[in-house]
Amino acid sequence: MTIPTLILKKGVPMPVSDELKAQIHTQYGDQSDKVVQILEYYGKEDMHQEVERVHAAILELASGDINRVKELVLEARRDYRNILYWLTFDSDGNPPPLPDFTRDQSPKIPPDIPDRLQSHDILLKILLPATSEPQIVATNPSREEIRKHVYALKWNDITFVTAEIDQDNWLDGSGSLNPEDGLSGMCSIEGVQYVTEQAPESLDEIVELLHSFVLRNGAWRTDMVWT
Repeated sequence: MTIPTLILKKGVPMPVSDELKAQIHTQYGDQSDKVVQILEYYGKEDMHQEVERVHAAILELASGDINRVKELVLEARRDYRNILYWLTFDSDGNPPPLPDFTRDQSPKIPPDIPDRLQSHDILLKILLPATSEPQIVATNPSREEIRKHVYALKWNDITFVTAEIDQDNWLDGSGSLNPEDGLSGMCSIEGVQYVTEQAPESLDEIVELLHSFVLRNGAWRTDMVWT
């Protein structure tokens, strides 16, 4: 299949194409809708480039493994060029090695929110399954507000709750309460993204992470191990 090159237009989410949806249905059967939702997590932000090409590459590299799709989508959000590189071949026709991630996975403490953003508003956004646009539900929310919104969600499919200053500085809790999905935490500081080494054990942990980010008290950086 020829993989087209598309550049994401500013502010316009890029859904999975009908051609790729047909391929997903063949490969994943009953899990097709979930795979589409996971794939569309790449293509929702202005900096996401060559979206359809990356979607197609992820499907080829995942080889029918939904957990691999999740890993590759996370990697694409960090640097989509890695995904496209893994499809290349050397002069002998051999593909390059396909590591889980090319980045350093040693534990890290993310840098703090930049001083220039310390007084900026923080928006609480929710992205539900089968929706293409996040919904802003609060500005500079309290712990009680965050908890109310987090616990009002079903969490029976991939869901994202994000505390966002701008597109390069945010923290989210995501996943579902289904054992096959689980929960995860991710943050971006000045466009560099970090993922929690161990999954949050409960929605309460996600609430506390989000609230700490809103407070800018730094606990979100040190209470979890990030990679």
